[in-house]
Amino acid sequence: VRAIASESDIVVRSPDAIRPWQHVLEPLSAYLWLGALLTRDHAYCDAWNIGPADGDVPTVEKVVQGILGRWPSRTQLVINRDRSRKEAKLLRLDCGKANRELGWRSAWSVERTLDAIVAWYQAFYGGGLSDMYAFTTRQIEEYRRSAEERGISWATESL
Repeated sequence: VRAIASESDIVVRSPDAIRPWQHVLEPLSAYLWLGALLTRDHAYCDAWNIGPADGDVPTVEKVVQGILGRWPSRTQLVINRDRSRKEAKLLRLDCGKANRELGWRSAWSVERTLDAIVAWYQAFYGGGLSDMYAFTTRQIEEYRRSAEERGISWATESL
């Protein structure tokens, strides 16, 4: 995002690497739901992985291209491959436990996440939106509605 804002190129060393991309609201929703459940039952006091659905994990290159496609600029993707193989090609999280025991899963796909991220940063850097608090609050409400539409526990159940 800083590269786009400054019209610099984005240099990527491992374009084929796969990472568990997610919007910050995803783990935040899980941890808030977990905190609420802990007020009822200390059995939830355990380690949890919170991440995207297994099938929704694009490569670094696809994420960068997805952002560039949503935010027209002079910025280009420059691939400077790292041949040292010191970096893992695949990073994944097993979120099955959170799915089963917390009833938590992602509300937004990577595509929807990229839409939200680009919209937020365009508003932030564009200066045309003076009230980022209101903008952010609207995005949180959009996220909540998406979770509710998908029947995700924290958005549909009450404690």
